[in-house]
Amino acid sequence: MPVASPRPLPSRWWARTRSIRTAATSPFEVALVEASQLPAYQRIARKALHLRELGLSDRAIAVRLGVTDKTATKEIRWLESLDLLE
Repeated sequence: MPVASPRPLPSRWWARTRSIRTAATSPFEVALVEASQLPAYQRIARKALHLRELGLSDRAIAVRLGVTDKTATKEIRWLESLDLLE
């Protein structure tokens, strides 16, 4: 049985059929909408800070403002991050 000899490869044996698409060339669309309200922690941050200055705990602040204690803490930290405190 004769053994088939390997075919010689052409000088350029592989050719890219499509160019590589990167993220920069991919189409991208986004709808820009205006937020009608600020997040809850930004709306009531000053009230929360005032209550903390009066000596209330984050849990007591949360109960008064009708938010979770995590949100009360977030409100105060956000306001402190703006360096508005003196």
